[in-house]
Amino acid sequence: DGIANTTWPARMQHLSSGPILNILGKDWDVWLDGGHNAACGAAIADMLKDWDGKPLHIIFGMLNTKAAGDFLAPIAPYIKSAISVAIPGEQNSLSAEEARQFAVDQNIDCTAEDSIKAAVHSISSNPPARLLICGSLYLAGIILSQNT
Repeated sequence: DGIANTTWPARMQHLSSGPILNILGKDWDVWLDGGHNAACGAAIADMLKDWDGKPLHIIFGMLNTKAAGDFLAPIAPYIKSAISVAIPGEQNSLSAEEARQFAVDQNIDCTAEDSIKAAVHSISSNPPARLLICGSLYLAGIILSQNT
């Protein structure tokens, strides 16, 4: 029972309220995952293959010590668009532009934004869909602390 009822923040955590949903609107489905390596990318892809056909957009940021391309490769076929961001306050973060290039290398339609808020506003121009914020536990921690 303990394992079955365990919650693990930032591991495919569904966000159901907060500023991100206030910007996007109630018809959006927002998820958060701190995965940042090839194995996590594969686990996320395994989950995504069973989701309905609702378009998936991602906002991601990663540390420069991680293999961004290896993380993105398994999930690339499921992504309609991506927005890359630098992780605020992390000196080892990839810049938004560096992260964007890793996505482009995986044939993901990706733009770079200066902040998480700007990325969410940019995503909001799309019809309601699904958003996954991913790529770093540091980024996930920031999202959790600011999305209250």
